[in-house]
Amino acid sequence: MLQFLNKKDISQSDILKLIEYRIDENLDIEFKRSDEISVINDRMLDKLSVIISSFANTIGGILVFGIETKKRRAREISFINGNEITVEKLQSLLNIRIQKNIEGLEIHKIVFDNDESKSVILFKIPESSKAPHMAYDKKFYKRSNFKEVVMDEYEVRMAYNKTNIADIEFFGLINTGGVPVLHNGLYTEMNFFPKFLIRNISSAIEHTYKFELYIPSALHDPTFSALQNKFSKHDGIHSVFAIANKSPLFQEELTTVIEAKLIVNQENFDVYNTENIIIKLYYSNGIKKHEYSIKDTFRYKQFELKQADFTTKLINNNDVIQIEG
Repeated sequence: MLQFLNKKDISQSDILKLIEYRIDENLDIEFKRSDEISVINDRMLDKLSVIISSFANTIGGILVFGIETKKRRAREISFINGNEITVEKLQSLLNIRIQKNIEGLEIHKIVFDNDESKSVILFKIPESSKAPHMAYDKKFYKRSNFKEVVMDEYEVRMAYNKTNIADIEFFGLINTGGVPVLHNGLYTEMNFFPKFLIRNISSAIEHTYKFELYIPSALHDPTFSALQNKFSKHDGIHSVFAIANKSPLFQEELTTVIEAKLIVNQENFDVYNTENIIIKLYYSNGIKKHEYSIKDTFRYKQFELKQADFTTKLINNNDVIQIEG
């Protein structure tokens, strides 16, 4: 997609750039004269359902009404009377003609010089994760050689199969703020209790996945049973913990996989300061890997920990300690 159109608010100057740069029509952009959308009627809406569904079924793209072309290049503005066309009406009528609705479809009316009679209509069509989409005539279309063509039966079948492939992602960490143990104003240790979350981002149920967590052994608390019970192996400086799912992960479902405990003190501070946590997510359609710098991810009250904040003094039974958080 053209970068100057890849934003929420598209302006008059953005449309003029299409003319200035003599943008070519191709697989993901098409221009139409104003008379092809001057009146909202069944014929126009039927044709529009074919064009828009074909973009969504291929790689997405931009459709602009209000630009004339020469040799498939944007040549000049061909204004639409925006008083006759509303974005809301177009959206609702297209939803009737395209099955399933295309999530993320955007319709923009760009008004020139604050004059509604001088408008351009731009459709921003995503590559749909729920393809294939059916047009008004119960057929499925794709983009090919600057036009819309009916998809072959095997292409429709493959598109349906694609929507039935599960995809999950590592959503992130929460509770990355520290809980300090203090002695005479210095930290004897800083405890972190992060939770690791994943999410199903597909339209299919994920039945089988495994989550592997690599934590530097020097930072891991072996008495924290919730994680220690998942211990799998040692890999270099890391202790590796493996968590397999016990139940399916449904569409758009967000779940906490595991909670861990990390301890930072004077003795292991160099490990905290230089090493990473590694995450591997195995699922039915592949493997995903993430790495997080520990010092950049785990902080106390948003401040970076410094070795000088820690004490090496051992606490005895007569000392008074303070635990915050």
